[in-house]
Amino acid sequence: MIIKFGFDETTSQTTWPALTLDWASKSWQVADDKTGAWKQVTAAKKGKFEYKDWGVLWLFDGTKNIVIVHNSPSRAMDYDTMTGTARLYDVEPSMKDTILRWTLDVGKDSKFFAITKSPLPFTRAAYIERLRWLMPAPYLSSNNDLLTDKLRKDDPKVTSTAGKYTSCGSLPGFVSKQVAASKGLKGTAFNNWMTKYSLNGTNKVRELGMANGCWVEASSDKKPKPGDIYALLNYGVSNKATDGISHVGVFDSVHGSQWRTLDLGQHGGFDGDINMREYKPGTTELYGESNQGGGFRVLAGWVDLEKYFNLG
Repeated sequence: MIIKFGFDETTSQTTWPALTLDWASKSWQVADDKTGAWKQVTAAKKGKFEYKDWGVLWLFDGTKNIVIVHNSPSRAMDYDTMTGTARLYDVEPSMKDTILRWTLDVGKDSKFFAITKSPLPFTRAAYIERLRWLMPAPYLSSNNDLLTDKLRKDDPKVTSTAGKYTSCGSLPGFVSKQVAASKGLKGTAFNNWMTKYSLNGTNKVRELGMANGCWVEASSDKKPKPGDIYALLNYGVSNKATDGISHVGVFDSVHGSQWRTLDLGQHGGFDGDINMREYKPGTTELYGESNQGGGFRVLAGWVDLEKYFNLG
């Protein structure tokens, strides 16, 4: 496992090294430090670490606890949390209590293992972190293959729609699989739940949400929570209950008048990316897809992730 560090946005240093964490020997070693920044923490290039049952990782230089990693991995294949903060502790006074950001860096094989074999705990934060971890997701990349089940532009369901199909509907389907895994479902039970409750598609997000009591129709006094699956109507229509849906994605967070969203179906129609979209609460309009002509579109509503998790 490789963990990368970086100063937070309040400091000037931008690049920090990567450390390899060997869980068998409980040891760390510098894997990459092109800028020499690690020397500001310690001259040591390797040492021991300990995981504490209250969710932190202590990195040692000899007997000195030099770094405390908050909300850290607890084992070699723990990908529940992919990023967080850390604090420099027993170091020189000028560096003591400096807050760092950390992120895990995993290869293609480990990423596949995390997605398919390491179910998420059911928290909104865990789901958002996993989706952020897979973005951006250019077409034909390993991230895109994981999110879309290797959807290709020559797939019959794509070619039969004469250029109107995008991969956006695959993202709700991916979330459905994560939910089924979080519920502990495997084999036949997993397949049966997915057959009944999968949100894969566009109009299906609203249809299944309404049918199962987890749909929230958009209004000026409501807003989604992180991880909720939103649906935009076709351009120029306004009936939130019946008009066609042109795009679906996952709500991340609010930033002033903008929403950050996690989306497939981007750019040429098959990429994944993180977007900032202007939102007008008075008219419940959200800025739409540039590859569909852009423009504000009425937000039909969203599937409440917690209510969806409780289905079945």
